[in-house]
Parts: sequence; C-alpha cells; structure tokens
Amino acid sequence: MRQLIAILRGIEPGEAVDVAAVLIEAGITMIEVPVNSPQPFDSIARMAASSANDALIGAGTITEPGQVDDLVAAGGTFVVSPDCNPDVIRQTKAAGLKSFPGVFTATEAFTALR
Repeated sequence: MRQLIAILRGIEPGEAVDVAAVLIEAGITMIEVPVNSPQPFDSIARMAASSANDALIGAGTITEPGQVDDLVAAGGTFVVSPDCNPDVIRQTKAAGLKSFPGVFTATEAFTALR
C-alpha cells in the first residue's frame, strides 16, 4: 500500500479540524502542516486533538531541533525536513516521532540512517 501525505500549506487554525476530517474520510491519514503556515502548531494541536485516533499529524519544513519540541507540545507525530539535518533527526527520534528527512545523495541517506 502506498502512503500519501497531505500537505496543508497555508492552512489557518480555524479550518484545520474540518479539513482534516475531510481528508481522513477520503482515506488520507497522514497530514502535514508546514511551519511557514499561519500558527502551524495551533493547527497541528487542533487536528491532533480531534483526529489522533484516525490520522498521523505532523509538521513540515522542520529545520531546527527546537521546532521538534514545539511539535511534540502540539501533539504531532512526525517530522518532514527539507534536508538531512542530523540534529533534527536525533531530536525527532529522541521524542519518539517518525522522521522523514530530505535526502538526495547516498551520503545523505546513510547520514540520516545513522
């Protein structure tokens, strides 16, 4: 089975729960809110509170370990990062979250695995 991650770029917190419900009803159970969206951790917290049993809610474009802490506080469960940042990956794994780093080369892939 292929897994699809819905990326809710620019979503507002007030619409997050309704959008998540529609996606889940359509069978999409991984939902990402990029951190450059308005109040991303508020949107994530609302979706996590309403949909935690039905979907994985995470954050994207995570570039700093501190953002992982914000995600944990919001109840998120996975991190998408645009690059292979070992500090972000370590923080993500230490928090018990799933990590999806961006890699291009074999060296980056093996760095992410380590």
